[in-house]
Amino acid sequence: MDTPPEAQTLPGAILHVGCGHEPLPPWFQGAVETRLDIDPRCEPDVVASMTDLGDIGPFDVVFSSHSLEHLAPHDVGVALGEFRRVLKPGGRLVVIVPDLEDVRPTEDVLYVSPAGPIAGIDMY
Repeated sequence: MDTPPEAQTLPGAILHVGCGHEPLPPWFQGAVETRLDIDPRCEPDVVASMTDLGDIGPFDVVFSSHSLEHLAPHDVGVALGEFRRVLKPGGRLVVIVPDLEDVRPTEDVLYVSPAGPIAGIDMY
């Protein structure tokens, strides 16, 4: 994963939304991480949905990698509103989502995940 521009300026307290079992990228080294996931088996600091973060914050940065695409379209705005709500004034939001521009709804396998083969039709 490429380092975002201004990565050296991403300070302090980071909310890692949809953390799963993944660590923060190395460009957040030295940050104070609060891990949030809906699945308690991931052993997050906070068990919550990204559409209702609860009484937490404020954070300097909210980081979400490959989580928003798991929401229903009508919940994406709700989640983004929650991210904004828990950010400090002037805080940063870093969101990574898949680029599906060239994906077609076919049965062709695009990659193999731990859960098995993923085809374009699975992403639609």
